[in-house]
Amino acid sequence: DLTAPAFADANKPLIVPCGSSEEIIRKYSVGTAGVQYKKPFLWSLSETDISQCEALLAKAWEGNAKTIGLLTPDDVYGKTFFEWIPFLSTELQMEMQSCEQYKGVEDVREKATVALNSHVDCVICVTDDPQVTQQVLEVRQQMGSKAPRILFSHGALSSKLLELGNLSEGVEGVAQYADPSTGFQIAYEGKFGMMPAGIEAQLYDAVLLAGFAAYVQDMTGTNNANEIIRQITSGESTSLRVWNELGIRSLIYFWWLNQSIELIGASGLLQFDKEAYTSLIRSAYVHWMVYDQRLISIDYLSSDGANRTEAT
Repeated sequence: DLTAPAFADANKPLIVPCGSSEEIIRKYSVGTAGVQYKKPFLWSLSETDISQCEALLAKAWEGNAKTIGLLTPDDVYGKTFFEWIPFLSTELQMEMQSCEQYKGVEDVREKATVALNSHVDCVICVTDDPQVTQQVLEVRQQMGSKAPRILFSHGALSSKLLELGNLSEGVEGVAQYADPSTGFQIAYEGKFGMMPAGIEAQLYDAVLLAGFAAYVQDMTGTNNANEIIRQITSGESTSLRVWNELGIRSLIYFWWLNQSIELIGASGLLQFDKEAYTSLIRSAYVHWMVYDQRLISIDYLSSDGANRTEAT
């Protein structure tokens, strides 16, 4: 949010692997009424956290949760969850009995204690700081078998979880992830011996889009990288997996043929809303867990582009 105006004024693309705050996406969406920026420049490679709220609640609902609690930071990241979880949980006929906001590491333990002691079936815990996650897990450990189920947001998914040892065993959550159909996760595990522990796929796609835009600028002499990104992510004809070497070569080939293609990146479909741009129309989410001191994927969810999330 601090850097966006500078990029807009300079007409430079700001490619964000995981910019999912609903407030920020709405603020810089091109077609939003009252927005001062009329050309796309902020490219977020994930949907807003409204979809993640749905994914988290879907997992709670599948676990037969009738009552839920919410623990979320009192900041821009937590605002989407704070505003949407209560509304969406009502739609799913789940009763929300606790809603706690924390300022940071200094008071999260106190707020977590209240949330986890609220006698609910499941607590949705929104964190983006490993220290905050650790504090919550320490409260859970102290409660023992009395602790409710906890579902963490995407900010908790990190290889740092494994550094917590037994404290992290059984931790689970929902996070933006690579669509399993792209093959990126399999290739990543083959190369590094472990599943991606965060937004590696989105980072890969961010570099891919930036690199291709730079290539076209260099070859054509144009100086509008945002327009290049808009054009290559607006195709709807031939689907092309572009994250591997063959795909990148094919992308360049089709570009020079001026042929419209639908890009499939490492994270999934790279296509933005054609009215507002700014965020992808579809994201994939993984239901992850720490099991036997390894990160494992239990299943995946995807949204259909109309603010609905369902299990695949």
